[in-house]
Amino acid sequence: MTASNNKFSLHLLDSHPWRDNSNPIWLATTLKLYRNMAKYLFPSKMEPTRQKQLLDVMSKALCSIKELSHASFLRGDEISSLEKQFLFEHFLFLQGLQEACHKTEGFIIDDSGKFLAVLNLKDHLQIQLIDCGQDLENGFAQILRLESELGKMFEWSYNTRFGFLTADPRHCGTGLVARLFLHLPALITSGLLKNLVETTEGIEATNMSGGSIESCIGDIVVISNHFTLGLSEDEIVRSLRISAAYFIGEEKRERQKLSKDDVLKNRISRAYGLLLHSYQAETEETLASLSLCKLAIDMGLLKGIDHQKLNALFFDSRKAHVLSLHTEAKDEEVTRSRAKLVHEAFALSSLLI
Repeated sequence: MTASNNKFSLHLLDSHPWRDNSNPIWLATTLKLYRNMAKYLFPSKMEPTRQKQLLDVMSKALCSIKELSHASFLRGDEISSLEKQFLFEHFLFLQGLQEACHKTEGFIIDDSGKFLAVLNLKDHLQIQLIDCGQDLENGFAQILRLESELGKMFEWSYNTRFGFLTADPRHCGTGLVARLFLHLPALITSGLLKNLVETTEGIEATNMSGGSIESCIGDIVVISNHFTLGLSEDEIVRSLRISAAYFIGEEKRERQKLSKDDVLKNRISRAYGLLLHSYQAETEETLASLSLCKLAIDMGLLKGIDHQKLNALFFDSRKAHVLSLHTEAKDEEVTRSRAKLVHEAFALSSLLI
């Protein structure tokens, strides 16, 4: 695949996992496994010829796995910056993929729109799965099956004391990092979120950029496992499931308390007006307004649109996705295209205030 005038040729465009999610709080989950090959240096220490050799072997192996549906290989120097941004957004990365720009690096995707492998970036292999069905255990089972199939072809770099060895020591052990994307506006508004995070063992909480929860765009909080060493994969998954249930329960309780808050109703009214009538819409203000409208649905203040449609807008309104949906738009027209996207979604809605 090669880039062409910043227009998208990625076939995963036809499959967006979040568009079937109607959950008001749990928007998405990502599971990532870090793996490195035995007898090979980490990518940053390898000679380019050795990197290229490993890339060829890994890409062919991944594309042959039956677990993947029509897998495709994308070389790092053959896809545009905008297409990398699309992959970054689609698979909910907290950090960009722009550094993957050499012929010794690459990606594997399949037409499910749920799978991504990153090859030779910081580790030899990052296997990532996105799930929007709140089925953490099944998602882990899927990614483990993929890793097991690859394990029949490759010998992983493993130490009996430190587990799977990774470029970042924080990922050693299981090499598993799971992230839950939760919409928690009530906990943020009430000021309770920070204390809940600090008193919940074994987790980290960030915003969607990997930064502080003091500034969560769209009120989306990312909960992940703090440790990959000293715990089994099943223990990590079970711990995160319990944490998710806890945060969701607390969020629901706080939402009930907000139902008669006039200040909040005013914020919701202003957000609704912005979404419905803006000629141009920036990403941050759009996500903040969508967050309030999601809250309005649960408060019985908004009809004609549901959580499923708003969840889709949360993800589809990011820059690269807007440009993929409006292929005729130029970079400088993205704010206008985003506003049109939102207008279409809210066309049959009405605010009950």
